[in-house]
Amino acid sequence: MEGPRGTKKNEFGSVMNLVNSVFRPEKKSMQEEYAILFNRENLENMRIILEDGKPVSHAGISERDIVICGCRSRVGSIGAVCTDPEYRNKGYSTIILKDAIRKIDRDGADFMLVSGDRNLYDRLDCMRVGKVCKWTIRKTDLGRLGPSVVQVRDFARNALQGMMKVYNREPVRYIRPVNDWNTGVECGQVMNRPCTFATIYEGRKFRGYVVIHLFDEGTSKIGDVMEYAGSRKALFNAIPSIFKKFNLERLSFNIPFQDGEFIKSMREKNLNVSVIPVHGTVRIVNFTRLMQRLAPYFRRRIGRIADSLVFKEENGRFIFELGRERVIIPNRRVLAWWILGTPEGYMISGSGGLENLLGRVFPIPFVWPGMNYV
Repeated sequence: MEGPRGTKKNEFGSVMNLVNSVFRPEKKSMQEEYAILFNRENLENMRIILEDGKPVSHAGISERDIVICGCRSRVGSIGAVCTDPEYRNKGYSTIILKDAIRKIDRDGADFMLVSGDRNLYDRLDCMRVGKVCKWTIRKTDLGRLGPSVVQVRDFARNALQGMMKVYNREPVRYIRPVNDWNTGVECGQVMNRPCTFATIYEGRKFRGYVVIHLFDEGTSKIGDVMEYAGSRKALFNAIPSIFKKFNLERLSFNIPFQDGEFIKSMREKNLNVSVIPVHGTVRIVNFTRLMQRLAPYFRRRIGRIADSLVFKEENGRFIFELGRERVIIPNRRVLAWWILGTPEGYMISGSGGLENLLGRVFPIPFVWPGMNYV
C-alpha cells in the first residue's frame, strides 16, 4: 500500500477513472459535475491510496472559508469517497478519511462536512446536526399568497454579479471565489441534482435568485430550491411567479433556522413545514480554534463575560470553564450536537450559570452547502 497522499499530475486521469467507475460508470461525468473538487489545482486534496501502482481508494476534499454571523471559519467538504471493488474490506476508506481529517485540521478548517451518512462516517464522529425548516407550498396554497409583484427570469450571465452581491450579504455563507460561481452555473449541477437558475427582479432592480431542482412526480412538476439569496420579501413574493414559470404543482424551500424573516413569512401564511438536519453529516475538527474564532459572536450574545471563557480539549473530552465553573462534554459526537444543535433541539443540561450562558450561545448557525456541495 502507498499513501494516503495527494494525487500527482500524471495520476489525475486514473483517479477520475476510479471515481467514475464507482459513481458514474455509464456517464463518466464526475469531473464535469464536481469541477470544484476535481480539477488540477486541487490535486493535493484528491487523497488516494495506491496498490500495484494504481489508485484504488479515494476521498476528495474541497476547502473553503465560511462566515458565521461575522466570524470567519473554514470547512473541509468531503465527497467521492470510494474504493475499487477488488480492493475492498481492507479498511482503506477508514484510513483515507482519517488522513483527510488530519489534512483538514492542518489546513486550518474547523468543520468537516461529509455529503453522506454511511456508518463509515458515523464511526468517525460525523453527525446529523443543525435545524432546517423545509417549507412546502402547493398550488392550492397560492390563493393565500396574493399576486406576484416581482418578475422571475431565466438566468443570464449579466446577472452573475448581482447574484454574487446578494449572496455575499448573507450572514451565514461560504466565501465563494468567482470560479465556484462559474462552475456552478456552467455545469448546472447543484447538490447532486440537475438544477435551473432563476433570477428575481423588481422592475429593473435585481433582488435575488433561486437554484431549483425540477423533477416529475407522476404527471406533476415539482420544484425543490437547492439555494437562494437576496431580499426575503422579494423571494417570498416571487413564489406565485415561480409556480407559473415552471408550471409547478409543489415547491419546497430549505430554510435554516436562523433565517427568521423568511420563516416568519412562511409561517404567517400557515404553509406546511417539516424540520430536517443540515444536508450531510458534520464533524467538529478543532474545538479550541473554532471557539477562538467565534469569540466576536459570543460577545454579541452574552457580553464581555465571553472574554473570560476558557476552552480546553483533554483526553477526548471538551471543556468550557468560567472561573470555578466547568462544563464537560464527554465526546466529539455530543460536541457536534451542542455546537450545531439537532432538528429536535439538543438541550444543554444543567442549571448553573455557565450552562445558562452556553444555552444563550448555542446552537450556532451553519452553512447550507448549495453550490459548494461535493
